Amino acid sequence: MKSKITLAFFLAAFLCSSTVKAQTETQLYNFEDGVTQSGTWAMAWPEAAYLKAFDLQTNPSATGINTTSKTMRIQEEGAMQWWNNSVQFTLTSPVTITSANRYLHIFHRSPRITAGGFSVNINPDFGNDGGVWGDPEKGSRRFDSNLTAIDTWQDVVVDLNVLITSSATLAKFAMVVDLNNWNSNAAPLGDYYYDEIILSSSPLPRGTTFLTGNNLYDFEAGTSANITGISTNGDTGNPVTYPVANPFVTATNLTANVGKRSAVSDINWWVGFAFTFANPVQVDVNHQYLHIMMMTPIDGQSVTFDVKQGATNVIADGVKVITTANIWQDVVLDVSGMAYISGMSIKCGNWAGTAVGDYYFDEIYIDGNSDPRVNVSTALITPDNTMKIFAVNKNICIENIIGEKQLNIYNANGQNIFSKQIRNKEIVSMNNAGLYFVKIGNETSKVIVK
Repeated sequence: MKSKITLAFFLAAFLCSSTVKAQTETQLYNFEDGVTQSGTWAMAWPEAAYLKAFDLQTNPSATGINTTSKTMRIQEEGAMQWWNNSVQFTLTSPVTITSANRYLHIFHRSPRITAGGFSVNINPDFGNDGGVWGDPEKGSRRFDSNLTAIDTWQDVVVDLNVLITSSATLAKFAMVVDLNNWNSNAAPLGDYYYDEIILSSSPLPRGTTFLTGNNLYDFEAGTSANITGISTNGDTGNPVTYPVANPFVTATNLTANVGKRSAVSDINWWVGFAFTFANPVQVDVNHQYLHIMMMTPIDGQSVTFDVKQGATNVIADGVKVITTANIWQDVVLDVSGMAYISGMSIKCGNWAGTAVGDYYFDEIYIDGNSDPRVNVSTALITPDNTMKIFAVNKNICIENIIGEKQLNIYNANGQNIFSKQIRNKEIVSMNNAGLYFVKIGNETSKVIVK
């Protein structure tokens, strides 16, 4: 009995000392009783010709993250305009925003996601374009979502930190139902659903867990399950292929496989590699710097990155310059201002100019170190201070050469096919696969090139 009491006491003490804080929630609208809980809601132009229905309906799919009975439905038809496409919510009593209710959560189910999702606008002027903020307010008072699945409940999370920093209350918000309509009208589009609108202390979408570890994706089999929803925006003049063999193995990047984008003709700067993490990646003191290995075809080429937290692009069009062509360079993005990362895109080019040639990207990693990495070897070996001789992709690689040494390479017939004085490191390309003898100084090693 004494051991059980001691164990129970230990567990209670541990839980009390844990840094994990209980999540708090405030319900705003759940649409269960046919009326609103915290205020009114209405379409901006309820007589708009495109609107077929705006009402409460039985949950069309009461599974997964949303098992409630009733939801709000908006049913669209053709000839709509985006400024008519606004649902306006006005709270009966404005809410003061603190760390305990900083995040606005909205369950949403959409019939299509091509070119976007929907927009959430915080404390807008309802008399101006249906309550939609302009581009300068994107990411602070206007949040354009990017949904990842059709006819599936997803939790869209909006950070209300701007209301904390400006000492303003949350009095109202508007939602543009369908961002697809910003640039064109369309045929009948189906039913859009909203539900369970809450304020919460948690930035994490409801129903998800964090992806653990530092090595997020490296184009090797071991991390393939970490990402989903891959898109490239590639075409015949801008092909993207992955994985491909590492074209330039050095101590900076020893790994076997990488991603490749080729700029051939009719160059589009936005082509690259975009994806969603299977589970969000938590940002904390040990996970606040995102690293991506890049290689570009010319010196000084700019590349562009987006990093997403939930449905909102928190880091949008972040530009980094790759100073030297055809060598691996570790790009570091500071994501410490985010709560988590749900996905990202690597755009192999830039709107200011994209050079013709091959771009390579690899080794997406997160840690607490802001310094660029100088060696990466998740798929091969870990370099140390001893000299190493190995073969990768028809290259004989020699690392950690102490001082200046004489290198001689012999084929299986004993013919000397390469000689050179080397220092630090050396990579020698071999035309043919086979057995080779590598002599450095007075030491000889066998290497098989496949």
